[in-house]
Formats: sequence, C-alpha cells, structure tokens
Amino acid sequence: TVEDNIVVAKNITSIAADTTKNILYVNAAAIYGSGSEPTSPSKLYVVNTANKQITPMTFGAEEIEVLSFLKRAILISRNYNNNSNGNGQLLVMNTDNQTVQLFSSSTSITNAYSLNFIPEVPALFVGDADNYVNKGKMNIFNFDIYTGAFSNGFAVNVGVSPKAFAVSHSSKK
Repeated sequence: TVEDNIVVAKNITSIAADTTKNILYVNAAAIYGSGSEPTSPSKLYVVNTANKQITPMTFGAEEIEVLSFLKRAILISRNYNNNSNGNGQLLVMNTDNQTVQLFSSSTSITNAYSLNFIPEVPALFVGDADNYVNKGKMNIFNFDIYTGAFSNGFAVNVGVSPKAFAVSHSSKK
C-alpha cells in the first residue's frame, strides 16, 4: 500500500534509511547527454520523510551505509569536493548535521567501490577497485563497540572490482 509520495530527483540509483530520524539518503546518478561530461552530476539528497523537506548535497554517493547507532553514514562518492579523477572516495557523514569528511585511516584506498557494515562481526568492508583492471582489495575495518571507532584496518587481495565479501561468523560459546 502506497501511503505517500515524495518526488526527489531523476535517475535514482540508491536509497538508504535512517529509521531513527525518519530520514532517507537518496542518490541520483549522473545524467549524460551526447558528450562524455554529465549534463547533471551525481547528487545525494537528504530527505526528511516527516516534513517532506529535501536537502541537496553538493556531491553524489553511489554507496550509502547508515549506522544509526553511531549517528553516522559511510558513503562512497566519485565527485566529492570536485574530485576530478573519478575514483571513489570513502566519506563519513555526521547524520545530525550532514557535515562530511574523508574517512580517516592509515590503510590506503585507491578507488572505493563497495561498502558493507556487518554488525555481527562487527566490521566495515570496503572494496577497492584500484583501476578496474588490476586485482582489487577488500579493506576490513574492525569496529570497537565500546569506543564507537573503526580500527586502521587491513587489506586482503581479491579479484577485479570487488563488490561483495563473504564472512563466516560463529557465535558458539
């Protein structure tokens, strides 16, 4: 049953919800005309579903992982801060005020490509596609449930353009 509609943008490619705040993070992919430059760049929209307010950000987010319990969202953007090389950048957004900064880590990520937080582990998995030809890496950042911080992490060599990562977790006592 459709309860309501909120028109956000054309070319929507990803949506993530912060159910604790009635907020949706909606990404519209770039729209291209006849040339190689987009006529409309990728853009992230913050949508308050309670009052239907839509706040456009100045960049897009191809991957979005909302961590409501931390009041943060982890994002991958290819056009944040006028990024001109097209590589994915790993970002952290404060969901209280929508301020954004680069994800801080001593682990080098060339081209962030995929993103997944697995609370049972608990860890953040970030695929690095490098140049889409060479084998990529899966970067794993352990999460400290007591401090709310991610470790500096480590990388595992994987195949080209890693999009997913399987984890076996046992909770035997």
